[in-house]
Amino acid sequence: MGLYADQILPRANVLSTWTLCTIPDAMQALGEVRRVLRPGGAFRFVEHGLAPDQSVARLQQFLTPVQRRAFGGCHLDRRIDQLVAAAGLELTRLDTYYMKGPRALGYIAGEPGVEG
Repeated sequence: MGLYADQILPRANVLSTWTLCTIPDAMQALGEVRRVLRPGGAFRFVEHGLAPDQSVARLQQFLTPVQRRAFGGCHLDRRIDQLVAAAGLELTRLDTYYMKGPRALGYIAGEPGVEG
């Protein structure tokens, strides 16, 4: 576990930006988010992930092996919303959009607040 594995904070907010795509075990990381998140705290994130458009998603799945090698393990094809939900965190809102540039590299999922 990490540096703060034994500490429990009275009200912890957690912020994740552009990390869940790269962490080898995203579920373990989200488990840690859930562990430190307390009632009244919020998990806020912005990540890129698998696009809902099938043609873009197929390209993302094709590019992911190269993307992982070139960019430190980054997965273009992770379903961030499903990972968050599977970790037992309740999505209260999910904003999605494409950034400017190639759609396969720029599908974004962000949550202004996930309640603990």
